[in-house]
Amino acid sequence: MNYSKFMRQNKIERKNEYLAVTKSLLDDDGTPLLWELKPVTAKEESEIRDRCTDYVQKGKKQMPRFNSGKYLTAITAAAVVVPDLHFAELQDSYGVKSAEDLLEAIVDHPGELNDLVLFVQKMNGFDTTDEDLAEEAKN
Repeated sequence: MNYSKFMRQNKIERKNEYLAVTKSLLDDDGTPLLWELKPVTAKEESEIRDRCTDYVQKGKKQMPRFNSGKYLTAITAAAVVVPDLHFAELQDSYGVKSAEDLLEAIVDHPGELNDLVLFVQKMNGFDTTDEDLAEEAKN
């Protein structure tokens, strides 16, 4: 088998995208500030998934419990390049100490936060439903 097509130099790179996340932060012209968002890697996603899973005792067994809300916030925060959610001075200005808490402090409008989460999910390929896959398989 010829593996040349699998070589790194042939891989299409996913690009960063820009989004006006909130109407509460504006530039000098009154236009909402653009945020830069990057695709999350499979490795980053796996680490986030692990951080968002804990284990609880169910009888004699340890059962995994996945915190989907924590996961969505964490993966969204991981995608944010600008503003830098790890910048201590920015965290201090909102009185928080983590990227996830800063994200929720800056984007405190639930609808805007939900739109951002959906954008990041789509950007990372989480917008395909089982029905979409079934329909694609039929074609």
